[in-house]
Amino acid sequence: MSITEVKFARRVVHRLDAPTLHRSDANILKALVELAHSLGATATATGVTSHGQADRAARLRFDTAQGTYFTDPLRPADVRDFLAATPRP
Repeated sequence: MSITEVKFARRVVHRLDAPTLHRSDANILKALVELAHSLGATATATGVTSHGQADRAARLRFDTAQGTYFTDPLRPADVRDFLAATPRP
């Protein structure tokens, strides 16, 4: 069994834009993301609800992020339309 993705829970992610996020906490998160990468896995921030969280997740080198900041939950039938309308970086 190989690990392909490490998901960081909303409980961790919600603190990413907190003004009280200590440098040591950020360093621990960055090290965990780097550990995921060293295992050949992607690191996903789940439960992202704000621009600040998405920005900090990107700076900490998360590969992907998911949450209501990007979209509310979609019905399977609506996913294709959402993806077609979403700009690509």
